[in-house]
Amino acid sequence: MGDGVIAVDVNPDCGNLADRITRRTDSSIRDLLADTQVLGRRDICRHTNESPARLEVLASPLDPAVSESFSAADYGRVYQILREHYAVILSDNGTGVKHDALNAVLASASTVVVPMAAKVDSADAATKTLDWLYNSPLIDPDTGERVTDHSGRDIFPYRHLVSAAVVVVSHQRPGRPEIDMASCREYFANRVRAVVEIPFDPHLSEGALVDPARLAKKTREAWRVLAGVIADDFGRPSGRTAAQARQR
Repeated sequence: MGDGVIAVDVNPDCGNLADRITRRTDSSIRDLLADTQVLGRRDICRHTNESPARLEVLASPLDPAVSESFSAADYGRVYQILREHYAVILSDNGTGVKHDALNAVLASASTVVVPMAAKVDSADAATKTLDWLYNSPLIDPDTGERVTDHSGRDIFPYRHLVSAAVVVVSHQRPGRPEIDMASCREYFANRVRAVVEIPFDPHLSEGALVDPARLAKKTREAWRVLAGVIADDFGRPSGRTAAQARQR
C-alpha cells in the first residue's frame, strides 16, 4: 500500500469533482480501466488531475451515458488498482444511492461522510440516506434475491457504517441558518459518530475552482477538523455514535 491520497468521482450523472481543480487531462476512470500499461503510481497519474493541495482526483467520464453503465465490478477493479498505491481512497458518489457501483464502494468503505446544507430539506435528505444505509438488505448480485443468515433472517451489510458515519453540515449562506442547528446536531449525534459544521465561505459559494489560499481562516480550520475526525476512526472498530462517545 502506498502513502498518497486520491479522490475518485463515482457519480453516475457526469460528476463535476474534477471541475473544482485545474485539469491537466480529460482522462477519466474509464480511461484508467482501459489502460493496459498501469504498472505503478506514475501510470495512474497519467489519468488524474491534481489540486493545489496535491490531492489527486480521478474524474468520472464526461459522457453521462458512459458513466451510467459504470458497474460494481468496474469500481472493484479500480479499487484494486488504487489500493496498491494510495493509503486513502475518497469516493464521491453523488446524490444517487441506487447505482450499481455504490454497492462496491460501500463494501470497501471504512467511513461514510454524509454532506448536507444547513436547511430542512437537506437534513431530511441526509436522514433518508442514513435510513437507506441502515435498512438495505444484502442482495445476491447474480439472483437479485435477498441473502439471509443461517436462521433465515435478512443480512444488513451497511448498518455498521451508519454509527461510524460523519455528517457534514455546510452553511451555504451568511448569517443565521434556516435550520435549528442545536436540534440538528443533537438528532444526528444520536445516529452517527460525529457532526462537523463548515462555515459559510464566499469562495466556496462561487461553485467553481477551489483555491485553498482563498478560503477564510475559519473555513480552513473547519476542514482540518473534519479531516482529523475522519482519520481518527481509521483502523478502529465502528459502532459508537457521537452521543455515546461523549458519555465515555
